[in-house]
Amino acid sequence: MHGSIKRFAGKVMAITGFEQDQVLVDPVGQPGVNPDRDVSVPINWAYNHHFEAYLKGAKAELKQVPVDPKDWTNHGGPNAPARTVAIELPGAPADVPSSQWFSEGNGGESRKSFHGYPRGFAQLLHSPDAFSITPMQIDTRKRECGVTAASIGNCTKFERWLEPRQARSGRTPLDGGGDLSATGAYSGVLECPCTSRYGGDPAFYGAGAGTKVNGSICEAGGVNCHNFTKACAPPWDGDAAHTGGELLSQRNPTCWSATYAGGLSCCGHRRVLLDADQDPGGALLRYHMKFRFWFEEYTPPDAAAAPPTPASHADLPRYYYQTEADAGEYDIPPAFRRASDPPIVGYPGWPASSSGDMHPTPGSTCTGSCPDGPDCECHHQISYHWTMSNASMIYAGGHCHAPSCLFLELYRNDTGTPELLCRQVSKYGAGDVGTDRFDELGYVALPPCLWGARDEGLEPPVWLKEGTPMFSVKRNRNTHTGHTGEMASWQMRGVGFPVAAA
Repeated sequence: MHGSIKRFAGKVMAITGFEQDQVLVDPVGQPGVNPDRDVSVPINWAYNHHFEAYLKGAKAELKQVPVDPKDWTNHGGPNAPARTVAIELPGAPADVPSSQWFSEGNGGESRKSFHGYPRGFAQLLHSPDAFSITPMQIDTRKRECGVTAASIGNCTKFERWLEPRQARSGRTPLDGGGDLSATGAYSGVLECPCTSRYGGDPAFYGAGAGTKVNGSICEAGGVNCHNFTKACAPPWDGDAAHTGGELLSQRNPTCWSATYAGGLSCCGHRRVLLDADQDPGGALLRYHMKFRFWFEEYTPPDAAAAPPTPASHADLPRYYYQTEADAGEYDIPPAFRRASDPPIVGYPGWPASSSGDMHPTPGSTCTGSCPDGPDCECHHQISYHWTMSNASMIYAGGHCHAPSCLFLELYRNDTGTPELLCRQVSKYGAGDVGTDRFDELGYVALPPCLWGARDEGLEPPVWLKEGTPMFSVKRNRNTHTGHTGEMASWQMRGVGFPVAAA
């Protein structure tokens, strides 16, 4: 970083991509001293739910700004009284940014998903001088696995450990045994379940726990309560030019504190995501987030040249839309409830299903011999409609979580016939960490969609004119269990002008 600060002082850096990892360093607590000794921490030890990162320029400063308590759109909403943003200072250049935000592919998919741009496009930054990150990391490590670099080989595959009773929507709690393959090789803790410590539902903890009181989620005993109603988008009315979503029509539990089952509101800073009678022990894992930025030299445009020459790179501003608008997250309920299953949080009294008498939960569709047949397969789906104006997409990446994300699709719909622009299909690790240390079983990569020059093997960017109708479709697996705190956002980069085919 120090070399780049000097190299680009008073100049523009063209950032063309980045890579991210989480590592143990040697010596402990001294990142960068011996980078060749860095050891990657398995994501099934420390789950990256998401991060928000900045590179700041000399003509910007990081400031904390108040959060609107009714605004849930910022990747899950107001879980703190303030958030950090980069503010341009007087004298900042008008033609290039003085700060850049990096949040594409920024969760469990971050280490395996591509973050890069086609030729001629970049995130431009004037006089870079500082890096800042706000990570949301969730500790899911079985304590017997260890805490040092020498311990990494102890648990190369997922090791089951403590989970609160409300994890995985209660379908297969760890203390009840069950087939791990039915729910995926993952820890239910990564989905931010509510617990007996905070927000736990009376169906699992009893009314006397005081964690749900008069429609609020609370700490045990009914203290420090939080009551909310999110601005979940109203249903779509069928007009392509209008906005609308499905969370309200599906009565998704995330929209109200009274039905809330899990997610960012139960995942507060330093909160233990286990029940009060579960002891995680005191052995902590100390590791660091590690970024590598790829960049090129930037040449400004020269209007006086004959002929005039364009800039070497066009800046890529961010375009962000949530399929779960405007909730920032959402629940995926189990596809059905059997007579032996616990109640579904958020859908009290939901009838039990049996062969020939199925009652799928809102948004769920099943095929095969359900609920107990070996060919029973179910998924949950939501969609969202909105409009975009005057944009050419260059990079489109969805954000969703392991272990249930199947795909995200992005469409334009300005002719009456929907046109698929981007389809991201999840690629899950097979567990061959001996060959690829990022191939943890059940964890996800999301290859993004790119547009650019044909000689790079890319389709040309599609121009979205003023008021172009758009919609997104997101599908998750929910045959055997439900999931909380899931996300379905589109994190995109583009330019505000048509791009000629090349």
